[in-house]
This record gives sequence, C-alpha cells and structure tokens, in this order.
Amino acid sequence: MLRFIFCSTVLLGFSALAFAQDKAPAIAPDPAPYYSVYLIGDAGEDTLPGATLRQLGAMLEKDPQSAVVFLGDNTYPHGLDPQDGSAASRISAKKLSTQFSVLGNYYGKTYMIPGNHDWKNGRWQGLDYIKREGAYVNDYIKNNTPVANKVDGGFFPKQGLPGPCSVLVKEGETNGFMPIRLVFIDTQWWLQSAFFHSVGREGAQTKKSMEQHFFERLDSTLNDASRKGERVVLCMHHPLYSNGFHASSMQPVRFLANMGLLQPLGIFGLNRFLMQNIPQPRYQKMRVRLLTLIEKHKNLVIASGHDHDLEYFQVHDNHFIVSGAGSKLRKMGTGNTASIFAAGPQHGFFKLSFYAGNKMRIDVYSSDKQEMIYTFIEP
Repeated sequence: MLRFIFCSTVLLGFSALAFAQDKAPAIAPDPAPYYSVYLIGDAGEDTLPGATLRQLGAMLEKDPQSAVVFLGDNTYPHGLDPQDGSAASRISAKKLSTQFSVLGNYYGKTYMIPGNHDWKNGRWQGLDYIKREGAYVNDYIKNNTPVANKVDGGFFPKQGLPGPCSVLVKEGETNGFMPIRLVFIDTQWWLQSAFFHSVGREGAQTKKSMEQHFFERLDSTLNDASRKGERVVLCMHHPLYSNGFHASSMQPVRFLANMGLLQPLGIFGLNRFLMQNIPQPRYQKMRVRLLTLIEKHKNLVIASGHDHDLEYFQVHDNHFIVSGAGSKLRKMGTGNTASIFAAGPQHGFFKLSFYAGNKMRIDVYSSDKQEMIYTFIEP
C-alpha cells in the first residue's frame, strides 16, 4: 500500500511538471531593457490615429528610455503641400501631425526621415517639399511635444542632403550597457536626381563628388562607432533586402522604360515609377554600394520601410528590418532573399530592446492582432 502511494505521488509529480512545461511561455521573460528603439514606416496615410499608432503611443508612454524612428513616407501621396490654406495643404499637414499626436505623453526621443513620397513622390519640386516638411516637423516637435530632443530637432537628414547624420541616443555605462547610435540617410536623394529634379547640394560639389563624400563619411561614422563599442541602427527608407512588392522586377515594363532607344518612355513618368523598385538600375547601383560598405561591419541593424509589410533578414552578421506597415498594406512580392521572419499584409512595427553585455532583442508587434507576433533574441 505504501509502495502504491509512493508511486502514485511520483507519477502525479511528473504529470504536474509536464503540464507546467506545456503551459510555460515559449520565450522566457527578459529583464527590463536599458534602452529601446521603435521602428515604424509608411505611417502617413491616415488623418486620424489608427490602431497601429494607438498601440505604438501606448507603448511609448510607458517607455521614456527609448527612441522612435518614423522611416519615411510620412505624408501621402506627395509630401507636405504648400501651407496656403487649401484643402490639400490641410490634409497633408494633418497626416503628418497624426503621427506626432501619439507623442503627447512621451519623454523619449523622436526622429523622422524622408521617403520617396515626401519628395513629392519623385517629381520635380521634390526638394522644396522635403525642406518644407523638415521645417514643419522640427517646429511641431519643439512646440507641441515633451520629447527629449525637441530643441535639437528630429527630421534628418536636413535640407534635402543625403547624410549621413548620426545621433548618440544613449551613452554607455560602466555596468556593461553599450552606447547606442542612430545613423540617418536619405536614400531618395540617390533616386531623385533627374531632368528638372534638384537635390540638396553642399557648396559647389557635383552629385558625383557628393556621392563619394557620402560614402567616406558613412564609412568613417561606422568605423568610429565600432572603435567606441557602440551599437548602430542605420535608418533609411528604401530596403536593401526585401521580398515585398518593390522587390518585383515588373518585366517587361522595366525593360521598355530602361533599355536603349525606348528610354524616352521615361518622359511619361514610367521610369520614375519603376525607380522605386529594387531591380531598377539606379536603385541597384545605390544598393550595391551601400551593401559593399555595410558588409565590412558586424552587428549593425539596418532599418527601412517602403514595402508595406514586416520583414526581418540576417545577412553577413547584420540585421535587416523592413517596417513599412504603419498605415498601408500590400501583398508580398517575388523577392528571393531568405527571410527570418515575414508578415504581410499586416499592420505593425518593430521594437529593438538593448541589454547589458551587448545583447539585443527584436520584437514585431501586430496592431491587427494587438499582440507581439515574433521575437528574436541574440545568443
């Protein structure tokens, strides 16, 4: 009888343990990070805060030790119109302000970078549009939000220049907390320049000399960050890896617009439309040069928007994020790069959490499901 009781007790104990293991969360809870970076792109469609912005705002309010980056296409369809009192000007400004309405009780840092739509969707006068948007954003942040960088401004790069611009958002500490640096570049600058399409210039430099200067400065910035032991988040609008809509080649339309004697079709805007797709020659040239430089470094996070989905890649010891589902959705395309995670069409955003010992956690949040849908933790 005693043997029976003993065996039953042991079996019940093992059953309880197995049940507890079945019910245990798949990911053990982490301690609170010492800093976080939220990444949301293409949020400029709505004139009232949608579910994605509301979810982001609720998280920001509870997380002052953080920064949020809006990754371009901040007001659709063609940037911030001249503020002349017209209906178009009011709507474009409202779409921009809607994103900042979630910052009313946020005491972290806020940044915004340009996308192709902010450059008047690649049309002429795009430089005027981007300068106007930059001034509007910086003024709004300064006068209408309590964010920590309200004096320094939040729109980078400035004046339609390509960058790079960098900000040390979190200084390092002696207890193993690594400093965190955000680096901003304007990828539309590379795609914008065309007949009648001006871009920002520094002094009397040609576009070619500015391109060379850009890569020298970006390389210097990344090398300096590496020497200082900083974690770098490189923010740009156009993705370097994506399986989204803009990864599609769109043949034979691309051939007609870009090859030989058929290039005059570009006068009708066809080439400008295709310029936003990764296989387009000018996009490819920019992409290859950036990847050649980036692949010299490790543990970078390269964050982008543009494709209206949520994607995560690991390539050459670096992390590539596409977070372009802030307000618009589009089905996945025909890209052929193996992703670690992909969700589309689904609204949401990414969160990077940083811990002692140079550890990082990547979370993906879906506002459609109102929950976290993916987590990656560095080993």
